[in-house]
Amino acid sequence: MKEPRYFEDFKVGEEFISSHFTFTPTDVIGFRRLYGGPLGSATADDLDPSRLSVDLTQLLPTSFRLFYDTGATVPCGRGSPGMNEVRYLNQVYSGDTIRVVAKVRELRPSSSSPQRGTAEIAFSVLNQRDEIVLSFLVLQLLGRRTPRPI
Repeated sequence: MKEPRYFEDFKVGEEFISSHFTFTPTDVIGFRRLYGGPLGSATADDLDPSRLSVDLTQLLPTSFRLFYDTGATVPCGRGSPGMNEVRYLNQVYSGDTIRVVAKVRELRPSSSSPQRGTAEIAFSVLNQRDEIVLSFLVLQLLGRRTPRPI
């Protein structure tokens, strides 16, 4: 088990690299059935499994999950007030494998809450050819080990 991390433990330039995830036709079809998307009455047998595109609305939460699984924000993660600069740069298809590289760009102690700070984290989602398929910035709220005096 990894040591618990807090705001004070993060460093600008630090990188977190996730495990890999391969999208299957069943993943893509199941997501479309639950959350919408072009499918109609087709089943996995009706579609070309190598040409099922992964929608941005599926790729983003998968990326978040891969990052979460690195343990980088356990137990200090306090949510996120938002994200910026979302760019879907290359199409992802069923059969493609992705991984996340998340790099800390900036750290700011909170001026209003001594119990936390904010990290700006740049996410790059890469495919099996190491091409960036998605990039975005996340503002991550992080708890502090020891609240600083105001």
